[in-house]
Amino acid sequence: MEESILKTLEDNFSETYWIKIYNNEFPHDFFYFLGSHKLFGYIVSKENNGLGKSLAELTQLVYEVSKISGFATYLLLAQNLVAKMCEENCHNDIKKELLSKIIRGENKISLALTEEECGNDALCIKSSALEINGSFLLNGKKDYVTNADLVDYIIIAARTSYDENKRSYGITLFLTDIEKLRKNGRFIKLHKMGLDFLSLYTIYFNDLKIDKKYILGEQNKGWNIIVKYFNWDKLLLAAMFVGIGEKALDIAIKYSKQRKVFDKIIGSYQGIQFPLAEAHINLVAAKALINQAKEYPDDIDLVFSAYYTALNAASQAIDTSLQVLGAKGYLKNSLIEKFYRDIRYYKIGPLSKELLLANIAYRVLGLPKSY
Repeated sequence: MEESILKTLEDNFSETYWIKIYNNEFPHDFFYFLGSHKLFGYIVSKENNGLGKSLAELTQLVYEVSKISGFATYLLLAQNLVAKMCEENCHNDIKKELLSKIIRGENKISLALTEEECGNDALCIKSSALEINGSFLLNGKKDYVTNADLVDYIIIAARTSYDENKRSYGITLFLTDIEKLRKNGRFIKLHKMGLDFLSLYTIYFNDLKIDKKYILGEQNKGWNIIVKYFNWDKLLLAAMFVGIGEKALDIAIKYSKQRKVFDKIIGSYQGIQFPLAEAHINLVAAKALINQAKEYPDDIDLVFSAYYTALNAASQAIDTSLQVLGAKGYLKNSLIEKFYRDIRYYKIGPLSKELLLANIAYRVLGLPKSY
């Protein structure tokens, strides 16, 4: 099935399509195509109308799709994680109503976790939820919320309790209907450098009333859910990076076999060959780490190492490809120019390279905690 879907994807969503989409337009056709084939329920059990595949299989699919759709593959991995999160943590009534719509692409969901004042310290969130007669009143704000203008629901992380000895306790996840949020909140659009097909918003909410059944998992234990899917997210992103890096490298290799300078194709010069070969080697190494990590998705050492290596390898491949294409790659109608801007975001967030290294130093190497 995957081979026929990938072939159809390639036939229907060409480079021309992606150049258009990457200029501030959400890829609705692509999104609905994935939904029509239930690919947002790839790792949801068959009992709940999903395809019942493993995380390792989804990792491979993300890698394959990313060579076609580039950074828009994020939509595939993000909605899969949301669907699985709902299957495992939504109240039965909510799951029955919502899950099949997520799988078919009829409902979009985003996560609202970050607050600008906290940066990478997600546990410092100030948004609060006060329980009153079986419901909660939410107050606060969230920054950098993806596609808040397009989604049907947003999962808001808010504090329902605080324990200074265990800061991860007391965070609760609330599933919020976007229309209710619009009536009780304020949306401010943010303008950014890359990932133009995704919009970004700051959201303010005041006395937003949410019924208790819209809590994901247990009250006060939302951080456990976030950590689990955060690690899976890193693995899937790593696979996406490698696929995009290979796509960028293919564009540069094809160009280097055609472009002539000083009466010779540029691919015959070692100044072109060496950086392309080095970029290829690093992508191969990243893929090997991903293949190992996808069998042990809860191993933070493997997953973070795969993510870090894949991000660096893809960044190198894209930068090398831009150098090979020269001015042609720098133009606005070039996929490489868009890849160059988009990959830069992932060195900042959702997990900065510095915090990733600090986590490895503390959790794997046993060094003192530095953050």
